[in-house]
Amino acid sequence: MFYEFNKQELQDFCWDLLLLVSEDKRLRFPLLCSTMRIHSKEVSMKIVLSLIVFLTAINAFAQSPTFDNISADDLKAVVQEFAGGFVHTSATPPTSLGKVFGVEAGFIVGAMDSKAVERISKEFDPDFEFAYIPHAWILGGFSVPYGISVEVNYLPELDVEGLKADHKSVGLKWSITDQFLSKMPFDWAVRTYYTQTELSFTQTTLNTPLPGSTTANVSFKNSMVGLDNLIGFDFGVAEPYLGLGFVQTKGTLKATATTAVAGFSIFDDGVESKSQSESSMRLIAGCQFHLTLLKFSLEYSNIFSAHRLSAKLGVGF
Repeated sequence: MFYEFNKQELQDFCWDLLLLVSEDKRLRFPLLCSTMRIHSKEVSMKIVLSLIVFLTAINAFAQSPTFDNISADDLKAVVQEFAGGFVHTSATPPTSLGKVFGVEAGFIVGAMDSKAVERISKEFDPDFEFAYIPHAWILGGFSVPYGISVEVNYLPELDVEGLKADHKSVGLKWSITDQFLSKMPFDWAVRTYYTQTELSFTQTTLNTPLPGSTTANVSFKNSMVGLDNLIGFDFGVAEPYLGLGFVQTKGTLKATATTAVAGFSIFDDGVESKSQSESSMRLIAGCQFHLTLLKFSLEYSNIFSAHRLSAKLGVGF
């Protein structure tokens, strides 16, 4: 079942949350520890602002693309951009969350270039603007002995003005230098992950060359596996890091008319759905800043020859 929102509901939620925090200086984090309290109003406000950014990024999906007469090259580009926009990340350096045990929770927001999706949609609507594919999700993670960390990206099933999104991924990271090769001048980790993403929306296209138009339900489903190799340097308050990875993804694009229309298809060869497998190297560069319990990260990556930027705000111990 999808959680349904519109723009006004998102704004009202953020405003109510802001008022709640301003009235109570103590903001609890039951996921981390039932007895832990934050007494700083400034810190509470920063967390609320991160929630607003998180919800705003989700709301950006309200402008849906339009697909019609999709060629094989178009499908390849759509799969690459949607897959790259939702690739797994924790915006975290190679070190684990703790030498023995650690926990982290937060939000990740960002965007990726979307030149192909915008180009395809502009063929139907010249005024369409979709230069970036935004991403936003909840981040959770924990570490256990021997440098093993589990990372989870989760976007609950949302319906924002007709565009539905569902995303989840899980990653397993081994911080090798946490327990072994500790005399190396840098931190080193390897990570593998699995991702599932579903997007769906409704579009209306003209029945060229016939009169009238057709409304269709369009869906995109994607699964991805990946492997990253990360190195970094721990300077205490800041941890810059670099990475090189590889991803393998498979996406399926499907469109079904809401009413029976003979010969309807968004593809140039008349089929109802098509799948495409793609692979790419992934370049990563980022830095995490430690602000007592707060963690703030910026991460750039290049995947499928597109630029992607993510930001994280979280808490951990």
